[in-house]
Amino acid sequence: MITGNTHFAIATHVFVEDCGPDDPEVYPGATEQCDGRKTDCDNTNWDDDAGLMSFEHADGAWTLLAGGTEDKPATIDLDEEGTLRVCDGAFYVQLTASADVSIEGDDATETVLHGGGEAPVLDVVADGITVSLRGVTLRGGAGAPTTVSELVYNAGGGLRCLVDAEVSLTEVAIQDNRADLGAGALLAWGCRARFNEVSFNDNDAAVYGGGLLATEVEQLTLNNTDFVGNMANQAGGGVILLDARAQITGGVFSSNASTAGVGLAV
Repeated sequence: MITGNTHFAIATHVFVEDCGPDDPEVYPGATEQCDGRKTDCDNTNWDDDAGLMSFEHADGAWTLLAGGTEDKPATIDLDEEGTLRVCDGAFYVQLTASADVSIEGDDATETVLHGGGEAPVLDVVADGITVSLRGVTLRGGAGAPTTVSELVYNAGGGLRCLVDAEVSLTEVAIQDNRADLGAGALLAWGCRARFNEVSFNDNDAAVYGGGLLATEVEQLTLNNTDFVGNMANQAGGGVILLDARAQITGGVFSSNASTAGVGLAV
């Protein structure tokens, strides 16, 4: 039984004084969320929210989410508007976005979303949505089956966007992903993208686009975005643009490898 913001333990019939009288989400026994607050007053071991991942719904409600294991990453459908907040730690996940969502971490060096080598870390699947990422690393993703010119390739290891959507990445690392096409990221068929202070490192494509492959894309902005140590067996070790328009400002292209277009192929 809860009256106002004072909590009553029925089993012991003892009233517990609330430690957060002005915040209904702060009380003894509350579920900790990735929100930078100690919400459980009785949690004497709390230092911070490291290791937690929460979804903040548009109405202000919170849902605590769990990652999986390297052998079995958790499949999470981001199918409603809100923000996925990821605190420091490594989380084995495969994310699918079909609504307007933001994915927020504190620091890409400390916050890793790992695909477990089975599927894209993030797959954007719905037209007309906006997806933004900040302060996370996309690592260990693998391309998903994608039909291109009547051939099926595994494409988009870290990020895959094959729809008329908008994606924005700021202070994000895309690292150690694998695919046939677009090992770090695959953008195609109307997906609009902006990368700001993003690093593509050590991604490996069996065919095209070790770091990034963009095809039939009208709006692509790369601002202070680095491509280092990426590999494509055929073309575009760093980036390959196929019928795509890109504005590139700043950034480093270094130590990428392929048989054609080591850093950038167009």
